[in-house]
Amino acid sequence: NGSTPLTEVATEAFKKKNPLKPLLVIIATDGVPNNLPSFRNVIKNKGEGIYVSFLACSDVDSEIAYLNQLDKTVQHVDVLDDYKSERKEVARAIPGADYT
Repeated sequence: NGSTPLTEVATEAFKKKNPLKPLLVIIATDGVPNNLPSFRNVIKNKGEGIYVSFLACSDVDSEIAYLNQLDKTVQHVDVLDDYKSERKEVARAIPGADYT
């Protein structure tokens, strides 16, 4: 409930990139950014040596669908879903495996 200023936060985090070292930015979120088109642009143009890992803190697909789209289309972006969704994804990738 409330504001989700991911564009501003990601922009500030990316500014901390040291040209000699890679940067891993971990973003935990449970909702859609205030300005989704602007946020997508910031992530797509993050720069070389910047890796982004999203922790999706929701199992409501409509709240995190944009993250899965970024995961599929932007290099060096990964999304870790909630436990149940991640477990289903792994089970689909490795049929017959027991993840109980």
